[in-house]
Amino acid sequence: MKRTSGGMATSTNKTAAFGVKLIHKCHNVTVNGDRYRAMITNFFIPELNNHDVQELWFQQDGATCHTARATIDLLKDTFGDRLISRFGPGIGLQDLVI
Repeated sequence: MKRTSGGMATSTNKTAAFGVKLIHKCHNVTVNGDRYRAMITNFFIPELNNHDVQELWFQQDGATCHTARATIDLLKDTFGDRLISRFGPGIGLQDLVI
């Protein structure tokens, strides 16, 4: 696996892992549900579409902006059962606790 400067890991099967850079460092704003969904919609999803990713699991923690109903609905529509989140349809954080 090779890591590029943009934080994307590539391999021969075209599965990738993406990381979101700390955008609040430059903008000094509080991330709420609206801002988080805007970042997902306007930056993250278009960035995914620029890469030939055949399979992607989206994982997030239980922060309030991540678990708002509108956010979970957006992520369910986008990632289906490949969402790892507190209230997501796929593996939940509670399933990862030993």
